[in-house]
Amino acid sequence: MRLLVLALAVLAAFKIWASHHLYRQAAEDVIVAAYRERAIAACQRDAASTGDAKSAPIVVANWTRPASIRVVIGKQDVDVNVWDTDNAKWQTRYKQAFLMLQPAGGTTGPACEYDISANHATLVRG
Repeated sequence: MRLLVLALAVLAAFKIWASHHLYRQAAEDVIVAAYRERAIAACQRDAASTGDAKSAPIVVANWTRPASIRVVIGKQDVDVNVWDTDNAKWQTRYKQAFLMLQPAGGTTGPACEYDISANHATLVRG
């Protein structure tokens, strides 16, 4: 009887994990599909405006088809503690969604961090 209860508990835990994982993956796919073109355009603008004349065309070409795009919640370089909820930057650090684009072509250049709510891209050294 104990073995049956244990097996049912394991199956229930697996079902909860699987449904949570599928929900998160589907949500990430929808967000990436919705904002992919805007993120690529913003990364091209940012790369063209911050790069020098020689490297800008190479970086812009890499953002036309990024190697990977993933959703990241919170901007890692904002210095706010998790308990400091009254801080004006708390939402940016812990709640705001960003798209991280990795450059195509196997280059080790900077990644592009696209802020979905502000429609702004920033090149970050990764």
